Amino acid sequence: MGLLRAHEESKVPVSRQVDLPKFSMCIGGSASQFQSSFRESSPISWSIAGWWRRSALKRYPEKDRHDGPRNLAHPMAGKKKVADIGLLEQAARQRLLQRCSKQITVNFRAAPAQLEDCLQIVSETASGAGALLSQEQVVHLRQRLRGQLQEAFAYSHHSSVSVRLDVEGTTCRIGLSWAPLSVAGHYDEWLETRQGTLFGAHADAMVLHCASALGKPADCPVLDLGAGFGRNALALARLGHDVTAVEPAPTLAGRMFELSVQQRLPVRVIQKNSLDQSLGLPPDHFALAVLSQVLPEMRDLSQVVTVLQKVARSLRPGGVVLLQVFIGSKLLGANEKFRQVALSNSSAFLTREELKQTALSLGFRAVSHVNAYRYERDNLRPEAWPPNPWFEAWSQGREAFPLPEGIATPLELEWVTWTKGN
Repeated sequence: MGLLRAHEESKVPVSRQVDLPKFSMCIGGSASQFQSSFRESSPISWSIAGWWRRSALKRYPEKDRHDGPRNLAHPMAGKKKVADIGLLEQAARQRLLQRCSKQITVNFRAAPAQLEDCLQIVSETASGAGALLSQEQVVHLRQRLRGQLQEAFAYSHHSSVSVRLDVEGTTCRIGLSWAPLSVAGHYDEWLETRQGTLFGAHADAMVLHCASALGKPADCPVLDLGAGFGRNALALARLGHDVTAVEPAPTLAGRMFELSVQQRLPVRVIQKNSLDQSLGLPPDHFALAVLSQVLPEMRDLSQVVTVLQKVARSLRPGGVVLLQVFIGSKLLGANEKFRQVALSNSSAFLTREELKQTALSLGFRAVSHVNAYRYERDNLRPEAWPPNPWFEAWSQGREAFPLPEGIATPLELEWVTWTKGN
């Protein structure tokens, strides 16, 4: 009882005997420091110091016993790699990339069926500039780009959609817009940006061949739709034919008119679209109607039928219509995406069955069809071949589908000849 009472009486004095500055210091020090600070305190303080000492001996290996817990604060002290010149240069370039900004514009022809292709190109372009598009950005971009492509395509297949990427470091802001461009505007733009003759300086060999089979030129008026600057119309007029030339592009029509006046040729120039309802053509008048490089610009079969209805009304009985038309395989005809790809590259096509049914519905009789590329190559004078820098690739379908050499495209440009029934 005496010992217990002495112990109870020592509780308050023990706490007062603790030297707080020493206690604080020893918490961060070694077990031996902690023990020595409390050696003179009391039996209780002695027992605490002993417990700390025993714990330290268990937790740390022999070589670290004198250091105690202090090594925990800097486990990698003395072990860091020293940067060499290569690492410093790499870090400097990385910092430069993080702080630089880039503006990139990607322009697409308006083909809504190629939406996913456009998205992939934009993502790859952003990645090449050092920015990765987030999933949220991709979803938002898909929705906006779909709307822009549809609006632009509804105006014209020559319209374009622009995607602007503002890249700063690894972040990217995206802006979209579309620019309207009609078929006529497209060819006017060609005049400003391309060198040399656009379509060629010589008449098509097949056009001259058909005209020669008509009879006396003065008795055989000719209709030339989509006449360009008049390479066929002017050549036929020189042979003595009375020619009516229809051309939608103002610049091309103006140039053709100037040439006809300078050469005093019988060419009547009409600056209008062949689809225009106000296009006034005399009925049952022409002996020959020429549509060279026209149907490849038609958006769909309904436009082809509309134009050919005008032709049918204007041809005299027994008159001839000469068409330059791309024939597509059944594989292409069943795929809307491929139709839009061809159209956006001025290579719109019909299947052979579509062409056959169109002729029957309008009262035409099919006479012949030949490969346009081979015919022109074999019958034009050597100095006239090729007609222009792009004819060979375009006439073989490679403007729309640039397949490797040795692989035939499923598109074939043909000269098709029909006659109007009596």
